[in-house]
Amino acid sequence: MKKIQCLEMSGISKSFHGTPANQEINLCVEPGEIVGLLGENGAGKTTLMNILYGLYQPDSGQIKINNKNVQIHSPVESIHLGIGMVHQHFMLIQNHSVIENIALGYKDTPFFFPKIKIRKKIEQFSRQFNFHIDPDKKVWQLSAGEQQRVEIIKALLNGADLLILDEPTSVLTPQEIKELIFVLKEMKAKGHMIIFISHKLDEIMEICDRVIVLQKGKIVGSSDTSDTDKKSLARMMVGRDVVFNTLKEKLDKGKKILSVKNINVLGDKSILALKDISFELFKNEIFGIAGVSGNGQRELAEVITGIRPISSGNVTINGKDITNKSPRQIYDNGVSHVPEERIRFGIAPGLFLYDNAILKQHHLKKFSRRYFLKYDQVKTHTKTIVDKFKVSTHSIDSQIRNLSGGNIQKLILGREISERPQLLVASHPTYGLDVGATEFLRKHLLKLRKQGSAVLLFSEDLEEIFELCDRIAVIFEGEFMAISEFNGKKIMIKIKTTDRYDISPLRSFMTNICSLLAALVMISIIFLIAGVNPIYAITEIFSGSFGSLYGFKETLTKAIPLILIGTGLTLAFRAKFWNIGAEGQMLMGAIFATWTGLTFGEALPSYIIVPLIFLAGFIGGAVWGIIPAILKIKYSINEVISTLMLNYICAEFLTMLIVGPWKGKTRFGFPGTNNLPDSAILGLIPGSRIHYATLILALICAIVLCVIIYKTRFGYEARVVGENPDAGKYAGINFLKTGLILMTISGGLAGFAGVGEVAGIHHYLGYPASISSGYGFTAIIVAWLAKLNPLYTVVSGIFFAGILVGGDAIQISLGLPAATVQIVNGTLLIFLIMGDYFLNHKITLRFSNK
Repeated sequence: MKKIQCLEMSGISKSFHGTPANQEINLCVEPGEIVGLLGENGAGKTTLMNILYGLYQPDSGQIKINNKNVQIHSPVESIHLGIGMVHQHFMLIQNHSVIENIALGYKDTPFFFPKIKIRKKIEQFSRQFNFHIDPDKKVWQLSAGEQQRVEIIKALLNGADLLILDEPTSVLTPQEIKELIFVLKEMKAKGHMIIFISHKLDEIMEICDRVIVLQKGKIVGSSDTSDTDKKSLARMMVGRDVVFNTLKEKLDKGKKILSVKNINVLGDKSILALKDISFELFKNEIFGIAGVSGNGQRELAEVITGIRPISSGNVTINGKDITNKSPRQIYDNGVSHVPEERIRFGIAPGLFLYDNAILKQHHLKKFSRRYFLKYDQVKTHTKTIVDKFKVSTHSIDSQIRNLSGGNIQKLILGREISERPQLLVASHPTYGLDVGATEFLRKHLLKLRKQGSAVLLFSEDLEEIFELCDRIAVIFEGEFMAISEFNGKKIMIKIKTTDRYDISPLRSFMTNICSLLAALVMISIIFLIAGVNPIYAITEIFSGSFGSLYGFKETLTKAIPLILIGTGLTLAFRAKFWNIGAEGQMLMGAIFATWTGLTFGEALPSYIIVPLIFLAGFIGGAVWGIIPAILKIKYSINEVISTLMLNYICAEFLTMLIVGPWKGKTRFGFPGTNNLPDSAILGLIPGSRIHYATLILALICAIVLCVIIYKTRFGYEARVVGENPDAGKYAGINFLKTGLILMTISGGLAGFAGVGEVAGIHHYLGYPASISSGYGFTAIIVAWLAKLNPLYTVVSGIFFAGILVGGDAIQISLGLPAATVQIVNGTLLIFLIMGDYFLNHKITLRFSNK
C-alpha cells in the first residue's frame, strides 16, 4: 500500500537573514501526476523542495500527507514518509565508493555483507536504465554525469511514492534522458507522484501534466501543459520573450590558438583516460566535444588548464608550450576555465562574492599592488559581473555558498569571460541555468568568438553543441571517434556505450558571550562537585588575575606567549593546517635561542645578541613547523598526528640536552643549562616580569598578520586553500609554497614565545614543564575564541592568561589541584565549539497540540 495518497503544502514561507526565499506558497500533488516546477535561478524552487525533504524548516505554513499535518525534521523522516529527492548538487560522500554511498542511502541495506545485495541492485538498475556505473569507483573519481546517475539510483532504489527531481537531466545524454522519461512515465502509470524541477522547457512540456512557475519566491502562474507552450512559460519565468535559437554568424578561421598533439593522460585509477588525442583550435571558432560523460572529457579539460599532468605529448597556446605548466601560468597565457564541478573547483564557499570574483585574477596588477589587494577595485569588478550577468544576490558581501547553483554558475562565467581570454575552456557552462540565463550565456560565447577568442566547449546537450559549434569531436573511451565540420544541419551522432549563512558581527559576538556564560554554568557545577563555592572560586580567579596590580602584571606576562602562539595559529587554522604542535615549536625556539645565547652571548653586545636570539628562536620554531607541512603536502600525512608526535620528540630532545651535553647548574634538584649571559637577557618593565621587547613584538605580529590575512594576496590565497583546496588548485595557487610559508610563520611565532620564556623569565633552559605552562595547547583556545582574527588574539590571550594566573590563586586559597585550570580551559573550548555550531545552524523548536 502506498504511503502517500495525496500531498499538500500550504502557506509555506522561508527567509534567510531577512531575504525571503519562499512566500506563502501553496502546492498540491495528486496520485499519478507529474508537476513541473519552473523559475529563474534563485526563484526559490530548490528551497521549497528542501523544506519538503526535511533539509530546511519553514518559517510558517504546513505540510499535509493524506490530509494529516506532518512535520518533516530530516531527510530520514522524509524517506520514511515515502518522499525521495535527487538534488541538483550531489549529496554524496566523495571518499566513499558508489556501492558504499548507495548502501548508506538505502533503507533496506542488510547488516551483514551489505555490499553483495547492493551490488546486485546497482547492476540491475544499470542494466535497466543503461547507467553503466562502476560500483567500486570512489565518488571523487566520477564525472558529474556519473555522480548524477548515482543520485538517481539512490532515489529510485528506495521506491519513493513521491519523487522530487531537481535538475536531474542536466548532465545526461539525450538517450539517457529518454530512458529516464520512460521510467518516470511508468512510475506515473503506477500512481506515483513526481515533482520535476527543470530549466529545459521541452522536457517540462513532454513529461509534466501541470506546471507551476515561481518568481522571487512567489507563485506567479500555473497551467496544464496541454494549455500552454514553451514561449508562454519562458515569458512567465523571466518577464520577457526568450529567443530559443541563437543565430550564429559565419566567420573565417583566424590564427591557431590551441594545439594538442598526441597526448596520453592517466585517469584517477592510473589507467589511460586519454589516448593519443590530437586537434587544433583557431581564433573565431567554437570547438565542441560531445560524448557520454566519463569518456575522458574531464581529463581533457583538466590537462589543457593545468589541473592534471600529461604523461606524453604536448599542448601549446599561440605557439608557446604549456605542457604540465601550473594553472596560473596557463591562465596568464590567456586560458580561462569554467570547471565541470563548479562547487568543487570553481568557488571557495565560505568566502564572499567579491573574493570569489577574483579567484583566478587576484594576482593581476589591476587587483593588487605588490603584495596587497585593492579591494575597492575588486568590489567594483564584482558589482560589474553581478549586474552584467544578472547574478541574484542581496549583497556582494554575502558568502557565495548562499547563492543558488545557477547564480554561482553565472558568477563563475562572468569571472572567466570578463578578461576576454584567448581561449575559454567551458565544461557544461549552461548546467543549471534557466532559459533566460542560457540564452544570455550562449550569446556571450558567440560574442567571444566574434571578438577573436577561441572556445573549447564540453557539453552533453547536443542542441547546445549543434547551435554553437563550428566543429565537433566525438569522444569515446578516451579517443576521438571523429572530428566534423558543422554546417548548420543537424546530424545524428551514435555513441557506443559499454557495461553555512551570512553571519553578522553582532550575532557572532553575542554567540561568544552566550558560550562563555554557558561555560561558566558548567564550571560552577564542576566546582560544586569539588566541594567549593563556585561564586567564590570564580571570583577568586578573576580577582587573582585582574583585581590587583601584581595580578595584572602576571597576567600580561603569561599573555605574551599566548598572543604570539595564538596569532600564528590563526593563520595556520584559516588555511586548514591544524597545527597542534605549537608546544614543540615553542620549545624548539627556546632550544635554538639558548644555544645562540650560550655560544655568542659573551662575545657580542646586547644590541646584536638580542636580535640574534630572536632570529634563532624563530628559525627553531619554523623548522619544527615546516616538517609537518612537508609531510602533509608531499605525503598526505595528517598534520594533527605529526605535530603532536613532534611535541613529544622535542620534549625528549630537550631533556636529553639538559641532562647531557648542555648540563649545567642544578636548581631545586632539577638539571638545567647554565644561565644566559647578561647581554642575552631581555629587559623587564620595572617591578614586573614583563619582558617589554616580546610584548611589543607580540602586538606588532598581531597587527601585521591581520593585515596579511585580510589585505594581501598571500592571505587571500591562504583563505581560498582553507575554504576549498580544489578551488585553490583550479586557481593555480602553489600549495607547497603556501603551506610552507603558513607553517613557517606559525611555528616561528611559537619560537618567539620560547625566546621570551628563556631570555625574559627563566634565563636558562630547564625541563619542558619549566619553560611552558601548556601555552601551546591553551593558545588553540585563544585562537578559537578570537575567531581566527589575529587582532582579537590580544584580547583572548589576556583573558586566558588571567584564567591561568587566577588558577594559581585558587590553588593557594582553596587548595584545589593544578589540573583544575586545565578543566576550566577544556570546558571553555567545548562550549566555544558548541557556540560555533549554533552560530552556523538554526535550531527550530515546534510545539503542537495533538
